[in-house]
Amino acid sequence: MTDTNNDRITVEWTNTPDGAAKQFRREWFQGDGMVRHKNLPIEYNP
Repeated sequence: MTDTNNDRITVEWTNTPDGAAKQFRREWFQGDGMVRHKNLPIEYNP
């Protein structure tokens, strides 16, 4: 049997700058701004 206790998905995101336009700009995310992380554990059905 495989150990699945540590299976998880990690989501990373960066917020856009205040007052950002509605059109996407890649340079918003190419700097050294804060990157947020959320770890989501995977729960399997028995």
